[in-house]
Amino acid sequence: MIDIIAIVAVGFGAAGILFIFFKLYGRKPPKRLMPLAVGGAMIVFSIYNDYDWPNRAKATLPPEAVIVKEITTTSFIRPWTFLFPLTEKLILIDTGDVQRHEQKSNLVLAQSVLMSRYENTRKALHMFDCEGGKRFDLSPESELDANGLPVADEWRVLEEDDPMLRAVCSAPTQ
Repeated sequence: MIDIIAIVAVGFGAAGILFIFFKLYGRKPPKRLMPLAVGGAMIVFSIYNDYDWPNRAKATLPPEAVIVKEITTTSFIRPWTFLFPLTEKLILIDTGDVQRHEQKSNLVLAQSVLMSRYENTRKALHMFDCEGGKRFDLSPESELDANGLPVADEWRVLEEDDPMLRAVCSAPTQ
């Protein structure tokens, strides 16, 4: 909603600037110029606003937050995104909240956060095996044994250079 208000405000601002410009020179603006200038300003601001969202989102993050992935999209209704993909989601790890398993120091518990431009922020809990390069996605239905280890063998094998694995395993733990 705030985006729409900002876009309309930019349109009024562009109309005001154009009106003042022609008033200063004592001329009347061509009839088609005002709608073109207002519409163009609104479109340019809308594109700028979409591409600047990741920067504004990153500025709100605490220093412990490590962005592990930027999810980009393309769209036929925004053809320029095929040349310059648009970042609409960020996946990050709060490295200040990483916890190491008491008995198995290679296991680390961490929370990932999915920030999205048009959706609510979602969080997920993961257990990482830093030595084995694996991740287990925990859910309320996950069964853990007496040692706090997952009962089911549903570990995902990760690439050696996986950014989430690197961020979690190199983070200071509590």
